[in-house]
Amino acid sequence: MIVVDLPDALIDQPIAIALRGFMRRQPVRVTATLTYADAVSWQSRAAFVSDDDGRVDVTRQAPMSGTYEGVAPMGLFWSMALVAGEARPVPPGAIMAPVPIRLEAKGIDSRRAEITIVRRVAGPGVARHVIRTDGIVGTLFLPPGPVRIPPSWW
Repeated sequence: MIVVDLPDALIDQPIAIALRGFMRRQPVRVTATLTYADAVSWQSRAAFVSDDDGRVDVTRQAPMSGTYEGVAPMGLFWSMALVAGEARPVPPGAIMAPVPIRLEAKGIDSRRAEITIVRRVAGPGVARHVIRTDGIVGTLFLPPGPVRIPPSWW
């Protein structure tokens, strides 16, 4: 089983990943696959050794091999590399779409677990506005509710 403390979180929010129910003191391979807007895929991997209870705590253990080294709770995310193959153009407006990431764990005895988590670019109710006016080019993200402008701005 894969246990994630925040299966739906903002993209920059750290999360904890733990593996349970694997053979004790044996290798467990973890693969993370992100498919962005059904257009392009990224992937990372790491192999850990389970403890005496058949568990792995990704936040506290360094992998024996993989796409990153050392103890790195978010290593499976920042070490992703583009998957070789044909990538399609990302559709306009995809920036606000939820980003699904499939985590898959496999033990040497064919035990397998998987979960799909979601990472989000913005919180609930955040509105995105493209600005292209009077020589200004940018993107404005506004929180939900009425916008209060600090007096120091005017």
